[in-house]
Amino acid sequence: MQVDVREVTVEYGGRQVLAGASFAFVSGRSFAVVGPSGSGKSTLLGVIAGVLEPDAGSVTATTEHSLEWLVQSTPLLSRRTVLDNVEMSAMVRANHAADVRRRSLRAMKTVGIDHLKRRLAFSLSGGEKQRVAIARAITGNVDLLLADEPTASLDESNRDQVGSALQSAALSGAIVIVATHDEVLASRCDTVVTLKSGKLEARE
Repeated sequence: MQVDVREVTVEYGGRQVLAGASFAFVSGRSFAVVGPSGSGKSTLLGVIAGVLEPDAGSVTATTEHSLEWLVQSTPLLSRRTVLDNVEMSAMVRANHAADVRRRSLRAMKTVGIDHLKRRLAFSLSGGEKQRVAIARAITGNVDLLLADEPTASLDESNRDQVGSALQSAALSGAIVIVATHDEVLASRCDTVVTLKSGKLEARE
């Protein structure tokens, strides 16, 4: 699969956040979108997710696809367990329950939250909730995974686990696009894409 961003322009209050941005994102690879605060990274993810309508340009995919978009405060079911939350996305897609349970437990171990599987979501810290959301996305086996600052609330050890999990999703065939200020996380991605003056450019 390929997702093509073609000449996308988004304007807020007379300022062009995205100014004819173009890039081709391909399956089986991870992409880190980097740039200063306010450069349009979150806006780009919103346009790719189909939540925001560009003022000009288009986003097209070569095939129909499943998508998971992790925002910085991805909501959880607060009165359900961590395991329930991780399984939720895959179960909605009518996957086999036993397979979902196996993949959920594996994803939780990958991001270091397997010991929390019986905890209720409301009792988790911000960083723990972030890792639950990432485990849920990985369990869903989506074709396109968008993550907005996924390591913002994490320490170095947990950041590395999340980086490994996102790379694992790409190796499984997904397109993984991460908006981040974290240069260490960015360096673990296959391609670093700089967003500057509203344009996208692969970093050499």
